[in-house]
Amino acid sequence: MEPATKILEITENIQQLFNRKRELVSEFNRLKSRLEELSENIKFNKRKLNDLFLKREELDKRFNELVDEKKKLIEEKNEIRSSLNKKLSSFRESGKRVSLEEITNLEKRLESIEWKLQTEPKAKGMELKYAEEADRLRRELAKKKKALETDNEIKRLKDELEEHDRKIDEINNQIDEVKKNIDGLKNEIRQVKEALSTYINQEKEYYDNITLLQSEIEKVQSEINKLSAQKKEVAYKIREKENAAYNRVLAKRRQEVKEEIRKKLERGESLTFQELQLLYEEENE
Repeated sequence: MEPATKILEITENIQQLFNRKRELVSEFNRLKSRLEELSENIKFNKRKLNDLFLKREELDKRFNELVDEKKKLIEEKNEIRSSLNKKLSSFRESGKRVSLEEITNLEKRLESIEWKLQTEPKAKGMELKYAEEADRLRRELAKKKKALETDNEIKRLKDELEEHDRKIDEINNQIDEVKKNIDGLKNEIRQVKEALSTYINQEKEYYDNITLLQSEIEKVQSEINKLSAQKKEVAYKIREKENAAYNRVLAKRRQEVKEEIRKKLERGESLTFQELQLLYEEENE
């Protein structure tokens, strides 16, 4: 193959390799840009996942606090119910319910008897009768007061039970709300984990592709360097060949000129300074 044709072929091959390298570099930059986006998405989702875990810890803590509070209220409620059952048992033994009016009437009757004991003349048999009546009234009054006290205590205990039931219902509602938030958070955490896993897998895939592209770019550049070296070598050989041909032509022409100068000299014709100098150089050679 002629050197000139060889150079043309090498040049075309180099141009094709440059075009291929341009495509590879363009794809490399595109993947690198996408890889940077994926890296930012991974960082963002990791931060988001960490925030969600912190929120989950707070909700779990709140859930446990509510459960402990509910447990405490239930224990208190059981104690109150036990006390109430005892009071109700005592109340059933004491008979019917007592009103404040009954107690007031008994107190008035007792005061009246005690007044009679202090002020009325001591009639035969009446003092003992009044004293027995006063004792009976005192016993009945004490019994009635105790019954009223028990009744009031029962009411108080029932009110406490109702208050504890209300608090427990309120806590149950809060627990349900926290559970709902935890379930929502679990779902959000799952979604973020899935997205993060997808981004990480994509990052690995893009990184592998970028590594392959980089290797391919280096391979193409190596081939370009190799062909460029070949092109320089062929061009150098062409220049050497052209120089050799030029030197041969030049030497031939000098020889022809010298031959003409010698003929002129033989004919006795005058020579120019340049002709004499050229002839002189030949003799010295």
